[in-house]
Amino acid sequence: MASAMHEGVFKLETTTFSGKPKLNFAYIFGLILAFILIVTIGYLYVQKFVSSVYFQKSAVALNQKNDPAAAEAFMMKAINVNDSDIYLRSLSEIYLVKINQLVNSDRRDAEAVRTEFQSLLRLAETAARRAVVADNTNYQNWLSLARVYETVVTLNVPGAYDNAKAAYEEAIKRNPRSPLILTLLGRLEVLRGNRTQAADYLRQALAQKPDYADASAILNQIEKRR
Repeated sequence: MASAMHEGVFKLETTTFSGKPKLNFAYIFGLILAFILIVTIGYLYVQKFVSSVYFQKSAVALNQKNDPAAAEAFMMKAINVNDSDIYLRSLSEIYLVKINQLVNSDRRDAEAVRTEFQSLLRLAETAARRAVVADNTNYQNWLSLARVYETVVTLNVPGAYDNAKAAYEEAIKRNPRSPLILTLLGRLEVLRGNRTQAADYLRQALAQKPDYADASAILNQIEKRR
């Protein structure tokens, strides 16, 4: 075999890019781009996976263990990895749960309670607003913001009603066929004491979905009080 190769019976063909610098550069550049793309896709996948794990842990802590502090901690970890609007909405809801627990607690230090209440309300508003900034086309983000303000309407917090209604109206612009949003607007008007306006919204909701139980229940309550 060696002698045959020496005599030229067999010829070895080799490929070299040394004489083709443009092809050599394009080949290497393509490999680099492919490597970067693979790494980027892998990183994004890992990000989503890790954040979803924290999200699930937060949900378990809140819904099964009734531990909003742990739920908040896990949700913050999820957001630090991936600040998705759904995680920000969920964080806002956690703060509203903490507000509800605070209001229904038997703590007697009024000043401390008021300070903590204001802090939690501010955190809930900030999280909801961040969700809106992340995706202002998603009506659910506007609903989350509206819920924050609606929480304090009955406490006569200045601007709460107006801000809640404005956020609900932004939501319905993005989902005009939603009986849910009309029902929420009706509920807001009930909290405000505007029963006539509330009934109008609820009838609109029932016109869209005649068997919508939530709207029907609130409307029946209004009519019984007349």
